[in-house]
Amino acid sequence: MTGRGLARFVEALDFRGWRGELRWANADHDLEVGARFESGGHVALTWTLRPWRSAAGGWETAVVTWLEAGAAKDDLAARLDDFLTARGFPVDHAHSR
Repeated sequence: MTGRGLARFVEALDFRGWRGELRWANADHDLEVGARFESGGHVALTWTLRPWRSAAGGWETAVVTWLEAGAAKDDLAARLDDFLTARGFPVDHAHSR
């Protein structure tokens, strides 16, 4: 996973709230993030991982993280952007030996 897609998704979440769940997935759909606005100005992010080449009915796992919809959300978006666009990422294992 490279690029700014996930960071832009998190950054675009409106601190004033929204209805329902917003979703983002990477190109292979092995990482999916769902965002729900909750009471008290918090965002629930559900991070789901699944193997992208497995047959239907394979495993998946998910975890929910909570953050404040303003500054904490903006900080996460900035950190994701820094991480996902860092020089040398992703690591090319063929050339790292």
